[in-house]
Amino acid sequence: MTTTGNYVAGAFDGQQLLGACFGPSAHPPTGSPHSHIAGVTPSGLGRGLGFALKPINALWALRRHTHTISWTSRPAGVPQRPLQPD
Repeated sequence: MTTTGNYVAGAFDGQQLLGACFGPSAHPPTGSPHSHIAGVTPSGLGRGLGFALKPINALWALRRHTHTISWTSRPAGVPQRPLQPD
């Protein structure tokens, strides 16, 4: 995903992935990217990982000189869904 200009980040405890965030880039590259999803595994809950991953996504966009980023948000009343490892 990153080789085509998309944003992907992970939160790890050693080698264990505890959370991830993904956002597709906009085309052309100077367009506005989209922050699509962030998720945390059950063992990563309560560590503030989702809260930490989203601002990193915004910093990634700013470093590419974008002025806006669109965000996917969870509708009110819909429960959070944990990231399901393979």
